[in-house]
Amino acid sequence: MEKEILLVDDDPVIRLLVGDYLKACGYKIKEASGGVEALLKLREQLPSLMLLDLQMPDMSGIEVLKTISSTRNKGKIPVILLSANADVQSLAEEAGVKADLYLQKPFDMQDVSRAIDRCMAANRLTNS
Repeated sequence: MEKEILLVDDDPVIRLLVGDYLKACGYKIKEASGGVEALLKLREQLPSLMLLDLQMPDMSGIEVLKTISSTRNKGKIPVILLSANADVQSLAEEAGVKADLYLQKPFDMQDVSRAIDRCMAANRLTNS
């Protein structure tokens, strides 16, 4: 089965750069330009993992996490929360949500790849 990643970021340059890199690594990429679009795509099909930007104009990454954590799909989708804010983990936890990993922008593409590998490996262990 091909590993599919939902890449959610309002910045088209981030989506292009990260998406192209991950495609070259063998992942199938679906993109969403905001939180509302991401939730619609999650209804269609659950990806193997979601890369989720914290700050988006229509719906923040924290709001997306709150929405998916209230559904029965909680725990099935590993989430890596991306932000330019150094305190992204604290912000999420203060809001009562938790991602699997947190990456600060700007990030190195190898850091993204390693984070994805870690999340997917941990998810396999918890769902087996």
